[in-house]
Amino acid sequence: MSQKDIIVQQLLDGLDELRPIALAAKEDSDDARSLLRRMVTLTETLQRLPFIEPWLYGRIANLLIQLFDAEHGVLLKHIQEADMDAQDWLSIEKHTVARQNLINTAVRDIPHITQMLQRSTQALGVSLSPQHSVAQQCTEFERLLLEHLQNHGSINKEMRLLVVAFQASIQSIASVLEDIGENSPELSQIQAILEQELPEDPKQAQALLREARSNILKAGLKLSSAGESIKSSMATQLQQMSELSERLQEAESQARNDPLTGLANRRKLTEFFQSLDESRQPVLFILDIDHFKRINDKYGHDGGDQVLEQLSSLLQASVRNTDMVARLGGEEFCIVLPMVNLHQGKILAEKIRHSVETSSFKTNQDKVDVKISIGIAQQRGNESLQSWMKRADEALYEAKENGRNQVVLSE
Repeated sequence: MSQKDIIVQQLLDGLDELRPIALAAKEDSDDARSLLRRMVTLTETLQRLPFIEPWLYGRIANLLIQLFDAEHGVLLKHIQEADMDAQDWLSIEKHTVARQNLINTAVRDIPHITQMLQRSTQALGVSLSPQHSVAQQCTEFERLLLEHLQNHGSINKEMRLLVVAFQASIQSIASVLEDIGENSPELSQIQAILEQELPEDPKQAQALLREARSNILKAGLKLSSAGESIKSSMATQLQQMSELSERLQEAESQARNDPLTGLANRRKLTEFFQSLDESRQPVLFILDIDHFKRINDKYGHDGGDQVLEQLSSLLQASVRNTDMVARLGGEEFCIVLPMVNLHQGKILAEKIRHSVETSSFKTNQDKVDVKISIGIAQQRGNESLQSWMKRADEALYEAKENGRNQVVLSE
């Protein structure tokens, strides 16, 4: 048998050994089988050729380089441009056999590696998917291991924070027991436990903390009788504070609200004026009840108060939450509209006037017809509050002079 036939036969034998590996591959197995078939066909064709030029061996070797890693592939590069003697072929055969042995070893080791990965991840409480490749399983195991180590560090950190919390609880309990003349040996035991270095093993650390917790509960039982007394005292104090808070709120309300109608008084109105954005040029209504003295004379002051209360409710229901309705005194009221222009304000004033005129006001004696007059003024740039209210008041006076039950705008 010629040297050429020996070499070709060795190539065929090597391809036969690679075939079962390609067939066992899970990924791209069709492409691998197809590639091997082509390589076998080409090699058999070479076997039938009478003579092969040296440069063609270089071409063949170049095609086979993909079976070698970068280190061994470099050894074949020179064949592309040089004749290949027997020593070169021996070198190729040596590296080919070594590579085949590595591949066979890897194939044999893959099931063991997979089992090791499965057992390792199960020890972490997780199972890997058997559908994933070995590389994917290794990547997942690395991620799980890092996560486990991070969680282990987090647990230890939380344990130490819990120790600090326990120590604070001990100090609080000891302080209370000292105040009521009680001694607790359990507190000394807890202190001794917590002064120890916390074990790195979370289970051992948890056992120590459970013991400390048990002693804290025992010490806490001694606080029950004192706790009831303290609780009763605190309840009394809370009740007193609640009553004081209610009185303060009531006093605050009386200081800023009209006691009869519940509307804002002049003090609260002034505070509202100071909070306004003058650049928006808000609109002001000043209104009062026409011939209110006649209502007081006919139905008495109680009847007059009932009319004032009902009118206050109507005015409050006619505006938005952003607006302010206040009682200036007697039968005179004020409405501030921060977010409307003068035209919109006049439309609203007419609606309010009409609503009052068509509503039924009641006293303990009889129904009362009520009418109102309204003066409107829009604040000018940098205009003082006194000037603004004066213009609205003058518009109201003009409405009275013109026959009442009407709306007049200040120019």
